[in-house]
Amino acid sequence: MVSAGSNAQNTFSVLTNGTPIVKVNLYDVQGRLLKTKTNLQLTAGSNTIWSASELSDIASEMVLYRIEWQNAAESGELKGKVLFLK
Repeated sequence: MVSAGSNAQNTFSVLTNGTPIVKVNLYDVQGRLLKTKTNLQLTAGSNTIWSASELSDIASEMVLYRIEWQNAAESGELKGKVLFLK
């Protein structure tokens, strides 16, 4: 299982109960790509993808995300939105 979110410090983290390899994209509400990271090997638990300083250049408060993940047995995709507090 993979889930994502943003906390009060405006880090973008992914929580997983396994060790998937992921590709993570962030988009503004118009669909423009803001940030991307590929081939990240995650560990079980919380994994910070972007720190607050890495996200400081994002002007949008509402950000859409798309996470593509895979492990040895399966693959999937997770989409959603997060609110960055400024």
